[in-house]
Amino acid sequence: RFLDKVFTSKEIEYLKTSKLETIAGSFACKEAISKVFETGIGKLAFHDMEIFRKQSGQPYVVLSPKAEELAEEIGIGEISISISHEKCYLVAVAQAENKKNLNIK
Repeated sequence: RFLDKVFTSKEIEYLKTSKLETIAGSFACKEAISKVFETGIGKLAFHDMEIFRKQSGQPYVVLSPKAEELAEEIGIGEISISISHEKCYLVAVAQAENKKNLNIK
């Protein structure tokens, strides 16, 4: 149930062969991205963002059309994400380009 609630079918297919740390990292990235949007999960749903990895292992986000529209509206450009984990600890960071040169505090 958790996987269906948080991840899209494309993500679940990718995560089927992944370690628990990868699943947790993807979840943490979605939480971090929701903070970049300053909405938390609510106005922006878990399914509005997909987390994948390049061949090199670098994570990247794919936004839904709804999330793309919201990003454009509030001036968010490209979003970069990073995941790091060690034993029982995991951290994910999301950073967004300020497309409109807004004075964000």
